Amino acid sequence: MSVAPRLALAGVHGHGRHHLRHAERLHEQGRIDLVAVCDPRDPGPLPPGVAHHPNLTALLAAEAPAVTVIATPPHTHRALTVAALRAGSDVLLEKPPVLDLSTMDELLALERETGRRCQVGFQTMGSPALHRLAELVSGGSLGEVRGIGGQGAWIRTDAYYRRAPWAGRRRLRGEPVLDGALSNPFAHAVHAALVAAGAQRVPPLSLDLELFRARDIEADDTGCVRLRFAGRPAVTVAVTLAAEHATPPRLIAHGSTHRAELVYGQDLLTVDGDPVATPPRTDLLANLLEFRAEGTPLRSPLAECRTFTEVVAAIGAAPDPVRIPDHHLSEVDSGEQRRVIVSGVDALVAAAAERLATFTELGAPW
Repeated sequence: MSVAPRLALAGVHGHGRHHLRHAERLHEQGRIDLVAVCDPRDPGPLPPGVAHHPNLTALLAAEAPAVTVIATPPHTHRALTVAALRAGSDVLLEKPPVLDLSTMDELLALERETGRRCQVGFQTMGSPALHRLAELVSGGSLGEVRGIGGQGAWIRTDAYYRRAPWAGRRRLRGEPVLDGALSNPFAHAVHAALVAAGAQRVPPLSLDLELFRARDIEADDTGCVRLRFAGRPAVTVAVTLAAEHATPPRLIAHGSTHRAELVYGQDLLTVDGDPVATPPRTDLLANLLEFRAEGTPLRSPLAECRTFTEVVAAIGAAPDPVRIPDHHLSEVDSGEQRRVIVSGVDALVAAAAERLATFTELGAPW
């Protein structure tokens, strides 16, 4: 009888709480042995027998986990992933995995050196609907695809930006954080659009980036990016966290004969409005466990994030986001639930994905 691999979790607050609950379920099923968590803050109630350590260095030394889930702020990912891989642990790393290409190359080299692997928490990579969309694009089923449009319009309140010291920051204590709309909350939209275009490892010929902010923060809460490639469809993604009305993010593949859309959070794929049936998505932690046990290919390996990391690096190198003038803004509610709205932004986000155009090209008045 095989022994369940020992699993540890770094970061138990925010999205880390989701990972903790998921690990508890796998523990109850006997698929893992959840041994410890680490977090500098009080982790709150933990399952019986699960130890708490103040940092990952102490955890790795004491617990020797076979798998480490890292659900910590983006600027901590490099150091923690290096430590886990060097300790002989495979890693499930939350998005955005890294903030520059040199760190990407460093971690890929460390994978080869240690024989351990890093799976990235782009859950949509476990979705057959996304991969079916990519097949439709590459296989010519949609005709000639002139581009992949991505759009996302969400609402975020003051509480969202007060959730952590790094929230909404470009830098913290001199380190890049890049907690902007394109690089963090809508990272899934950017990465999934690149996958749909078959360009997740393809260097772009050009990269157009427009970053704006409605709030008094450092990072972008509204932005768009357009990438052009040789031999691949262009990718344009436009997003906002200051929407008038929240809508599920989607991808649009603009073919010469057919149009495909994917509401990626719900795995809803349609072609010309007709639904396309696809199997349920694969859980990325379960997939990592299957890789360890049986050699099953990883669904979201670190190497598949290369072009996405080029986008993140471009955001880091770009000038600070442009402040949207107050006369284009309005406020709703108060206190922790206060939110800022950019007038007309929902229509502009949709138009950018539809026309594969930037906000400036669409005549945004900001």
